[in-house]
Amino acid sequence: MGLLSKKTIRILGIVFTTLFLICAIVAIILSGISYKFAGPDFVSNPYYALPGLEIATIIFTFVIAVFGYLTFIKPNIGLTIAFSVLLMISILFNIAIAVLALVGGSTGWVNTYFGCNTPFSGVLNTWHGVDAYLHQADMRLCSQQCPCYITNVTGYVTNSTIKPYYDSWEKTTVAPGNVAFQNCSSAVQSIAYTEAKRLSPIFDKDNTFVSSSFMDYMYRVENEFQCTGWCDILYTNTNLNKRTLQYKYLFTNVNRGPPVHLGCLDQIIQWLPPYLLAWGSVVMVLLGLQIVVFTLALCQCWAREKDHEHQIPHHHDDARR
Repeated sequence: MGLLSKKTIRILGIVFTTLFLICAIVAIILSGISYKFAGPDFVSNPYYALPGLEIATIIFTFVIAVFGYLTFIKPNIGLTIAFSVLLMISILFNIAIAVLALVGGSTGWVNTYFGCNTPFSGVLNTWHGVDAYLHQADMRLCSQQCPCYITNVTGYVTNSTIKPYYDSWEKTTVAPGNVAFQNCSSAVQSIAYTEAKRLSPIFDKDNTFVSSSFMDYMYRVENEFQCTGWCDILYTNTNLNKRTLQYKYLFTNVNRGPPVHLGCLDQIIQWLPPYLLAWGSVVMVLLGLQIVVFTLALCQCWAREKDHEHQIPHHHDDARR
């Protein structure tokens, strides 16, 4: 039976299956956190549907765990085979995930992923040209088409750099007024999209961009990172006929005062890699646990076969001796 008894194999199998389940749950949570701002969930047909993939992974993980417990609690050759096949599929999948997360977290891939007019294709197209749209949004919020309702002026007028920008904005005293680009009329929003698409040949080439979803996404980003804009925060404002910096929140509330950070991409690049590295590291630990569990399942199967051999009676033909 080797170095381990059947009882020891069974106990170790249950313990390591439990550790595998806990580790898998942690990995799934980290993947969800990483996707919070990295997922292009503002397109009509996402290329990278991680939420759906996460649900499938959760179900698959618990199915494997159930098979694992049954395999070690009530040993059966059929269960062992099914468990081993499912576990091998999971191991191969997790190898790919670990490589993706660790490479993404330790290289400049994150910067590449988020577009900034890079020459890549596929999922990266989602981010191409978003600056053009943000410039149009910034140009129209606090303009004659969409005057701002600003009650908190302190942060704007006390900063000598920002005050000239604030003075050039169109404002209104009519409550509740416009405090974010979402408050602008649908016509203004539509014009912003149309102009961005006209001026930027790389913006929404696939016609999958959903403005309302993108505005929701940017609301979360601005709120979390206290930032505005994306990559290029300096552009030519045709309403003012001069170069302009994006000194106001576009999708949360201009009354929060000037944003702490100009350009949200840099903030996300600083935030995301640690989570990707943690995710990849946990998946690596998970892989180790899965390999141990897989080995234990094979050991238990081998031990049962040896027992079966010992239980078969051996008949000797004394006449042939």
